[in-house]
Amino acid sequence: MSRILTHVKLAGISEGMKEGIKEGRMAERQAIARAMLLDGDSIKKIVRLTELTTHDVQLLQEDTDMGFAN
Repeated sequence: MSRILTHVKLAGISEGMKEGIKEGRMAERQAIARAMLLDGDSIKKIVRLTELTTHDVQLLQEDTDMGFAN
C-alpha cells in the first residue's frame, strides 16, 4: 500500500515539475518576443522563431506599446 502512495506522490511532483518547465519556457519565449518587438522585427518573424501564436505576440506588442505610453 505505501509503495503505491509513494508512486502517486512522485507522479504529482513530476507533473508539478513539468508544469514549471513549461512555464519557464513560455516566459523565455515571451522575453525573446518582447526584445524582438523592441528591435522592430515583424510579428510573422517572431511567431516563426519563438513558436508563440500570433495572438500571443500581438498581446505582447500591446503591452510593450503601453509601457512606452506611460
